[in-house]
Amino acid sequence: MTLKTIKAGAQPNDGTGDNLRNGAQIINENFAELDNRTSDAASQINTINNKLSTVEAGATKNRPDAELLARASHTGTQLAATISNFSPAVKAILQGNGLADYVKEIPEVQLNGLLANSFVYVTPDGTGAIPFQTSTFYVIHMTHPNTAYAVQIAVSAGQGKQYSRFKAGGTWSQWNSNLTAGDYGVGAWALQAPAGNTIDARVPTGLYGFAPAYGGAPSPIASGEYINLQGSVDAKRATQLAFSHDTDEMWFRRDTGGWQPWKKLLMQGDFGVGAKKLFTCTDANNVAENGELLVYPGTLNGPTPGVYGTLRTSFYDKDTGNWTQLILSTANNKMFYRGCVNGAIQSWMQVNEEFITNANGSAVKLSDGTMICWNTSTQRFTTNIPIGQMFTTEWQSFNFPAAFVGNSPVVTVSSKDPGNALSWGAVQGTSLNTLSIALFSPISSAIANLTYIAVGRWK
Repeated sequence: MTLKTIKAGAQPNDGTGDNLRNGAQIINENFAELDNRTSDAASQINTINNKLSTVEAGATKNRPDAELLARASHTGTQLAATISNFSPAVKAILQGNGLADYVKEIPEVQLNGLLANSFVYVTPDGTGAIPFQTSTFYVIHMTHPNTAYAVQIAVSAGQGKQYSRFKAGGTWSQWNSNLTAGDYGVGAWALQAPAGNTIDARVPTGLYGFAPAYGGAPSPIASGEYINLQGSVDAKRATQLAFSHDTDEMWFRRDTGGWQPWKKLLMQGDFGVGAKKLFTCTDANNVAENGELLVYPGTLNGPTPGVYGTLRTSFYDKDTGNWTQLILSTANNKMFYRGCVNGAIQSWMQVNEEFITNANGSAVKLSDGTMICWNTSTQRFTTNIPIGQMFTTEWQSFNFPAAFVGNSPVVTVSSKDPGNALSWGAVQGTSLNTLSIALFSPISSAIANLTYIAVGRWK
């Protein structure tokens, strides 16, 4: 409260000042205000004394600037924003290691000597510290507390490929390439051709494509893909597995100081194995490989006459012309075989006897080439032609049931079921297809059937 003033008036007793009563009241009020102020001041002094009692002795003594500015003289924390030039100074330190707005550019020669964690852009200078010299690289360097150990990750600025290496005991390892989609065919949408368009090239382990015109291709007609597993380039050790997308064929081979011939993997139907229908053999003298084929009367150099059946060829050694063949006929239980010795192809031999019967009689063909034919006439003949003291019939011509080859067969003739007298047969002449025979008897009008047996060769 503000102290009040007693009005004295403009002139003595002019009636403009305070009267005695009002003046006494103002005086009393002012004294009361002063009493209150004294009480408040005493309270504030007491508070100040309490605070001063906690102040360390000599705390208000002046200190030198060096002591007051020293970080060790301060306690608590301070915001970075209150420190003069803090951000630019820190940024400059980070920028020195490429950790600020952009990486630090260094020449290649400095890459091996980095000791602090860094992001750098390296320009090739022939030192050999980066993976290859045809590209610049972004490199992340991460070091261990022991600076003899570190790791680096490099990304090619031109290709985006990633590489990594490590330092142990102060020595850097070789760079290792990290695979990306398409490397060595892994994850590629289209496989690359091998170096020089030749499958014989020793290329890194991976997936590649091939065409029939490529050197060392497994097929002269099919394109496809192959897996190359490189064992040792120096020792010339590797393995390849090839697949055709044109013919459903598979091959493999190995490199043991030189590529071995391709070997084809057996598929169902190959060489007749597991086939529901065999491939047709057009010429039995010209079979490409072991296995089973279909033969028919039109197959060249098959048995004569031709047969329907299956042909199995087994090569003892095709290059030297040694092999065997076996034909099983689908009819008449026929089986034929032959061989080839040093290129000399033998004749077909029938393993089991072939029996023939027709209107001309019967015959059996033996596997050694022998053929026996026989027949008995259904007509009974009468000896009614006198010859000296004997009687005979007209000469009768018979066709053999199968033709002989080579010389005419040996024929034996006799009579069968003579009715009234002794009789016998005789031969007038034979050919490869026919014979002429007659019935003889000492009695006129002797009656009997004519029968013969002929032995010769069918091959």
